[in-house]
Amino acid sequence: MTALMIRSVLLWLVGAFLVVSTYWNIWSFHRHAADLPPRNSEMPAQEARYASLQQILVAAGYRNGNIGFVTNRDLKSERNTGEDDKRWGQAQFVLVPWILLRGTRSVSGYAAKTTPPFVIGDFWDNPPADLPQGLVKLYDSGDGLILFKRKPSE
Repeated sequence: MTALMIRSVLLWLVGAFLVVSTYWNIWSFHRHAADLPPRNSEMPAQEARYASLQQILVAAGYRNGNIGFVTNRDLKSERNTGEDDKRWGQAQFVLVPWILLRGTRSVSGYAAKTTPPFVIGDFWDNPPADLPQGLVKLYDSGDGLILFKRKPSE
């Protein structure tokens, strides 16, 4: 009879331990999750910003491939800012399956050997005074996002 009592006490202790450890894990998760930074609210805005541009590229029959990406600093041959790099990465995320190139390099480090037929200008700080030479404006979002097509070489 004592063996049966010991077994029931051990089962009760194991059950109590499982319940306590489960509640401890839930409480610990809640405490750590509350310390996390808020979710990135910029990505839905960027996705909406690039939606019309995606439609234009698909309508032009350009469903994948390389696309140039420039900012005001690229046009002035200045060093890129952290915000420029962040927007390049966000644009690449939004515009999969296209590969966005700055110069000949992609976000992942891939180096392209061909010149892309389209170029995206993300002039988030303000539109440039002069548009890049050799490019024709196809789309202007009004908030600094411009899609260009390269002029055919003569």
